[in-house]
Amino acid sequence: MNGYVKWLAMASVLSVTGAGCSASDEGLESEKAPDIESTAIGEAYLPYGVSIPEGQSIFARPEPYSPSKHGAPLANSLVAENRADARDIPRELASRRKGRPGAPYPPPGDGDRGFWVNAGTGIYAGNDVQDNISIPNSSVGATIYAPTHQSGGGSCIETVTAHYRYSGMATTAHGHGFWDWCRASPGWGVFEAMDATWKGKYARLNGGENVYFTQVYKTGGNCWAGMLYNYTSGAWETKLTSCGTTKTGFGNTGWSMWESWSLVGCPALPRARAQSIQILNGSWQALAPATTSQLGPSAGSCFATSAYTFKVWTANSFWEGFTP
Repeated sequence: MNGYVKWLAMASVLSVTGAGCSASDEGLESEKAPDIESTAIGEAYLPYGVSIPEGQSIFARPEPYSPSKHGAPLANSLVAENRADARDIPRELASRRKGRPGAPYPPPGDGDRGFWVNAGTGIYAGNDVQDNISIPNSSVGATIYAPTHQSGGGSCIETVTAHYRYSGMATTAHGHGFWDWCRASPGWGVFEAMDATWKGKYARLNGGENVYFTQVYKTGGNCWAGMLYNYTSGAWETKLTSCGTTKTGFGNTGWSMWESWSLVGCPALPRARAQSIQILNGSWQALAPATTSQLGPSAGSCFATSAYTFKVWTANSFWEGFTP
């Protein structure tokens, strides 16, 4: 019996409070979701240092990384797979901050929905991989960042799921990256394809969907670290560190959202959800109405026209971009 299965056998009843329903923030939709309720990741923690085999479903989540509890994190195990300098990966994150000097900065993206994060010095989330999102021929040139998270506190690092299809690409590509907002010219510090090797390390099944866990937190001074949980090693892995002053244009405000660029119409897409979202606000605590405000919908976007729906299952730490 492997370590994870043994842990499951020994564990008592796992809490699934993360799937409960509560009032939503800023009038966002909240309703009971039987399909998600039965599969949401519970509040118990995975046993640290214990490998979880590929194909094994998870019903608990990794504990947010703590240096005092978990010791030194693992180093990036896919250094050779970093495509941050490739020409055929998304670049819109920088352009969305452009504005005339003295003019208000535009909101992120042109089709965004989620929450502004108004507190904290770290963010943690479990995100759907959703590598079955397929951008149709009518929307070649589109990019979907869903989910994407930026900590409050002037974070240097945004943790981003990217689905994109550009001219010359026959199919949609999928990647995860850490965007560095503190270097001289903001850009990807790390960008990795969500291929079989990546999923073998960082993704495990929950309710039929591959889910990965990510964390960004302030390590001290003006320095930040971006991390992924490595299920094979059963430990957190540091992907990127960055120090300095953020250039997002939003100061200490962060976000947790579904974002799109250049979609034509509102094509049917698989849902994208983020769950177990927490912020480091003295201690790790669930993202909640008290520390958030509504982000979007952008005028004319698929969320504004109700073609897509932003559903909040637990205010505000469990949301879904429902894009049927």
